[in-house]
Amino acid sequence: MALSTISAVLTLAMSPVTNAQTPDVFTIAGSGANGLFGEGIPATDSTVRMNLPTGVVRNETTGVVYIADQANHVIRMVDANGLISTVAGTGVAGYVDGPAASAQFDQPFGLDLDAAGNIVVADLNNHRIRYINL
Repeated sequence: MALSTISAVLTLAMSPVTNAQTPDVFTIAGSGANGLFGEGIPATDSTVRMNLPTGVVRNETTGVVYIADQANHVIRMVDANGLISTVAGTGVAGYVDGPAASAQFDQPFGLDLDAAGNIVVADLNNHRIRYINL
């Protein structure tokens, strides 16, 4: 799927459905295979891998979709152009605060955004609520 198409799909996917529209279901991220792969490529590319994407939240201002990739122990994002990347986490289960690239989570599960667009993470097996300051 071309990047312009993914961007249009993301815009459409996050638009409210009116009574005149018939809802459709389509993929905005992932290939259906588990694993951890895909940085800076279209989120629906056949090589993109996630493992138990459980929490999803969208920034209404930027259009960015954040994903708690639970079994990969990372937070991923799909930007407004439809590209996927890792926001925080190393891919190894653990508990480390600090820079996002070296932080560790242990099964991040739920996500939310604060008023400034920063990410609040329910870090399931660390029994903590974590904060990613963007």
